Amino acid sequence: MIKRSKIFYEYALMAFERGDYDMTLFMCEQSAQLRIKAVLLRLLGYIPKDDPSPPLRAGFRISGSRVLALW
Repeated sequence: MIKRSKIFYEYALMAFERGDYDMTLFMCEQSAQLRIKAVLLRLLGYIPKDDPSPPLRAGFRISGSRVLALW
């Protein structure tokens, strides 16, 4: 997932350089979603399929005061 996230981010940069801002935002969103899923998978061992709020809160408790670097 992290590799795909990086690829979407690289495509977003290319789209931005071409002035294609709609695609830039779409690619950034896809990149962020994949990265968040990768972090959830690492912290929880699974990706929640329904309401992600409880696992996200648990993930923040697990991480404590550390800042999770997404990129």
